[in-house]
Amino acid sequence: MNKTTKIIIYTTLAILIFVFILQTKIISEYLEKNYHDIFKMTRVYKKTLPNESISIITSKDEYKIGEEIFFAIQNKTEKTLFIENECPWEPIEIYEYKNNKWVKLKARSSIVKCENAKEIILKPYELSGTSFLPWSNIILNNSGTYKLEVDIEGYKNSVEKEFKIVK
Repeated sequence: MNKTTKIIIYTTLAILIFVFILQTKIISEYLEKNYHDIFKMTRVYKKTLPNESISIITSKDEYKIGEEIFFAIQNKTEKTLFIENECPWEPIEIYEYKNNKWVKLKARSSIVKCENAKEIILKPYELSGTSFLPWSNIILNNSGTYKLEVDIEGYKNSVEKEFKIVK
């Protein structure tokens, strides 16, 4: 094999490896951003969550742009419930009401330290909450109507809470 043939073979291999790595990265980023929706579409739901058994609580129903938004999820059942942990993405689903429809918002925070836990565990009667501060400047920076939504693993319905952001 002469030198030119070797160069062509090695160059072709390098290009193929680069394309493979690039495709893998693109697929990985897509799955990371859309995992919840893909998982939700393929999940086998077993039961309906009884009304009022879980709730999303916000510190207020109306916030000013830039104001810190606190929320909590309350488990009002005797069972331990599980919520998928998508860290460093926002802890629960956020939607903005635009053009007469709910539009899903997605944000990844670079300042949140993620633990290895794949799910958030809500023990019976537990109230667990946090702040949207790490994501506020990315997706909650416009006035409008917003909705928080949480899916409980193993149940087919979700829980929602609306709030407003004003100037």
